[in-house]
Amino acid sequence: FFEQGAGNLKDQLIFGSVSKPEILEAFGIKKTPSYVIIRHGQPSLLWNQQEQEKQVDQAKNEEMKVSKGMQFTIWVAEQATRLVEALTQENYLSKLGAGVPALILFADDSAGSAAAVKSIYKAATEFKGRINFCTVNGARYQTLAVKLGVTPHLLPAVAIVDIKNQSQFVMPSTTAITEESVVELCSNFMHGKLKPTLRSAKEPEYEEGPVYTVVADSFNRRVMDPSKDVVVNFRTTWCGFCNLFGPIFHALAASAADVETLTFFEFDVTHNDPEPHLNITSFPSLVLFPAKNKTAIHYTGERNIASLTKFLEEHVSVKPEVGPEGNLISKREANRIKAIVDSVKSSLLTGEQL
Repeated sequence: FFEQGAGNLKDQLIFGSVSKPEILEAFGIKKTPSYVIIRHGQPSLLWNQQEQEKQVDQAKNEEMKVSKGMQFTIWVAEQATRLVEALTQENYLSKLGAGVPALILFADDSAGSAAAVKSIYKAATEFKGRINFCTVNGARYQTLAVKLGVTPHLLPAVAIVDIKNQSQFVMPSTTAITEESVVELCSNFMHGKLKPTLRSAKEPEYEEGPVYTVVADSFNRRVMDPSKDVVVNFRTTWCGFCNLFGPIFHALAASAADVETLTFFEFDVTHNDPEPHLNITSFPSLVLFPAKNKTAIHYTGERNIASLTKFLEEHVSVKPEVGPEGNLISKREANRIKAIVDSVKSSLLTGEQL
């Protein structure tokens, strides 16, 4: 049955035999033949046929006639799975996109990285099947590191990626990568105690408006201001539709520039991560955050100024006035226009020259 298992798994594992007493003693082998899986980063495992037969469904044994060789093959295949694998283009989807979160260790050729690799095996054993564990050359794959919010020149670094929930969690660079810290990170993640890591660009020092730039680090401070209705255009630099919508959004902001309680922002998703709960999945995405309650309202109508103006008129908390040209104006401006109109009417009625 050993030869059968070796034949079945020859492309995945290395099979061999030893007989030297000193090697048998090193692995605690007291009788032969014995079959042992030597596993990197975790204890070796001894084949126990009786225990294995208990774990195999009896009905399946009777119906499918599972042979001893097949039982051995199944046992080896299940138990010899690598706890930690190098992330490659070939296994990227299976490790990150299979609905199971993944912990990625970004490493380089330093001794610190070698020690960090050893440190993640304890967590890999404890969270096997619930979190995939991978390593990747952080210096070579800087794009992936930056995308997840990892600083490429601060290696080694650890990040948990949860593609299913569109979020990532980077271990602070000030935290030493040890067995204990990695286990704690994984445990906190599984219990929902971690706050997602959001990439953020630097905020411009000065902008004239009427459209301003908001980044991930300033999002809560600027967008969630309860005194203002805030409109955010989530866009990317590579999106053609975003580039087409940009001038319309700026024209909308210019038309409502007089409304002091209404602010317009652009959020570049290329270099910033939106909060996962906002569910920003397509671009451009226009979202209104009304004053007071700040419950996000996603715009799904036509992308023209008239439709957008009507949307804002209906959903903002601090209601503006509508000007003569259909644009949103402040009550002060509305009163000024009304005063001018009343003055003109009065002059016409009295025959006074304007």
